[in-house]
Amino acid sequence: MLRRNRKVSMYLNHYQLKLMPFEIGPDPKFLWLGSKHKEAFAMLQYGILESKGFIVIIGEPGTGKSTLLNATAANFGSNIRFAKITDPALDEMDFFNFAADAFEMGKTFQGKAEFLIQLREFVKDAGAQSKKVILVIDEAQRLTPDMLEQIRVFSNVETPGQKVVSCIFAGQTEFLDMVKQNRALAQRVFFSHIIHPLTHSETDDYIAHRLKVAGTEEPIFTSTAMQEVFRLSGGNPRLINILCDQALLSGYALDKKKIGAELIKESTENTLIPLNAQKEPAAAAQKEDPAKQSTSTELTAETTTGPSRITPAKTDIRTPGRKTAYWAPIALTVVLGLAAYFYLNDGFRAASTGSQTDPGQAQRSGQPAEPAPASEIGRLQGQMLELRRQKDDTETRLRELQTRFGALEKDQQELKATKTRVAEFESAVASKDKDLTVAGQKLAELEKALAQEKSSKDRLNADVSSKNAAIAEFQKKLESSASNQASLKGEVDTFKKENTRLRAQLVEINNQKGAAESQFGEVKKQNTGLAADTKELLSARDRVAQLAAAVSERDKKLIQFEQKFGDLEKTLTKEKAAKDQMGVELSSRQAAIADLQKRLEAARSAQLKLETDIQNTQRENARLQSQLQEVKAQKPALPPAPAPARAPVTSQPPPVPSDTAGAAPDPAGVIDYVIKRKSQ
Repeated sequence: MLRRNRKVSMYLNHYQLKLMPFEIGPDPKFLWLGSKHKEAFAMLQYGILESKGFIVIIGEPGTGKSTLLNATAANFGSNIRFAKITDPALDEMDFFNFAADAFEMGKTFQGKAEFLIQLREFVKDAGAQSKKVILVIDEAQRLTPDMLEQIRVFSNVETPGQKVVSCIFAGQTEFLDMVKQNRALAQRVFFSHIIHPLTHSETDDYIAHRLKVAGTEEPIFTSTAMQEVFRLSGGNPRLINILCDQALLSGYALDKKKIGAELIKESTENTLIPLNAQKEPAAAAQKEDPAKQSTSTELTAETTTGPSRITPAKTDIRTPGRKTAYWAPIALTVVLGLAAYFYLNDGFRAASTGSQTDPGQAQRSGQPAEPAPASEIGRLQGQMLELRRQKDDTETRLRELQTRFGALEKDQQELKATKTRVAEFESAVASKDKDLTVAGQKLAELEKALAQEKSSKDRLNADVSSKNAAIAEFQKKLESSASNQASLKGEVDTFKKENTRLRAQLVEINNQKGAAESQFGEVKKQNTGLAADTKELLSARDRVAQLAAAVSERDKKLIQFEQKFGDLEKTLTKEKAAKDQMGVELSSRQAAIADLQKRLEAARSAQLKLETDIQNTQRENARLQSQLQEVKAQKPALPPAPAPARAPVTSQPPPVPSDTAGAAPDPAGVIDYVIKRKSQ
């Protein structure tokens, strides 16, 4: 095996190929559809898709039937349940079990009824899955008439409302006689096709195609080599493969890159097939008229009856020229034979009459009859024998002509029957044309419905586009809201710094307040009139406490603002997650849009509230600043203390005027006084 693989590898490298181009097995990769195969391939696909019943493919061994069937099966893939029986020469139950195994039914049956029940369930399941059940029988000419009838019964298994089972027969021409004998089966045949051998040009295209699939477009075979291949193979694809493969091997052994006609002839010594017997069919096929080569439908017309689909024939059996060419030689032969017959009979009678009347005339004339010479008598006897022989030959020819006339009468009867069949086929074609017209109308309706579906789809796409634009707009708004929140956060940080500064000022004020309280204690000892000032200082302390409470309240509000910002960030995260889920369905997008709108309104309200609080804080700070300025502006001069109780300081608080005795001093003035003393 290793040695053979090495040889094959060297064989491919020699011709720069990737695959073996002329393998005998039916490989779908090398499928070549000529004019003789395209029609069969198209009708096979149509018959399988529409479940048209029976399809018959006829051809001699090696013409490409199995390759065509394998390509059809590969084209449908898993959409069909495909079972192929390559040797149908089986009895009834063996055939049924073989088909069940090919369909992978997973059971062995003991009787026909059990198989048909299980088959009905199998076909029902296939119809529920929109799959077709195809039974392919190769070498169909090996079927018995009884088995052919069982297959017809087998194909009657159907599902309600649709036909799922189809049968494809592939065989040789003997199978057509079997179909003729089974009228019920012939009426079920939807299409039949006879695959003829390839012509010279098709043989060239076939070889070039296989070489191209194998990996090269170089003309390895010369034109004379292809002509020799066609002459020896007769256009049979299998024989073409054998000859070309042997020629390539011989070329590799002789280290030749080009294959010529002599190498083709030499390579035939390595095969046991009688290729020389193909010489006459090859020449006949080469000289055959193109219209005559496509006679598959004429032969089909003799094998199919009833509602079977028949492709219109490309030649007319009623052509006057062909009738004249057929009858002229026969008529000429008959006329010549009759003329020879009457001529010979007349000459014989004249000779015999002359010999009988001469003696009578001699007697009537009174003269004695002279005896004829012996040589003359011998000559006359020889002429008589020759005339008798010619007469016998003429009678033999007449009998042959009568026999031929009887055959011609039979041909005329068959011709009339063929004309009747042609008329039936023409009516069937007309009915099929009507069906095609109805199908065209249905197709137009389907195209119209498809156009409507496309328009509705376009409208839906436009709606989705508008929704996407709205989502993009909301995303922009969210981004702007996020930027606004960032700016607000910056302002909040600024306000935090301002509050920190105010807190520092409050701490300093508290410290100054302690120093002022101590000084007010000394002033109280020195001047009892400062009691009112003390009360005012207490009230100022209460005011400071209120300010501290306001600051703490602002701190709480700032904490709340931070919490709200955290909630807003969480909301933004949720909104981003919701945005990722917007593409699922249009309804979910609308719900997400509504949710985003609500959240946007909440963010706006929170933003407005935050802006309001900031404005209030700013106004409160401004008011505090104004109050501080008023305190600074309205500070009074404190009265000097009595001389005995003068404190060792550089200055004393101003004396209290007599007109303000008993009145409370201005707290702002007191605070400024305390700050001034502390600076001294």
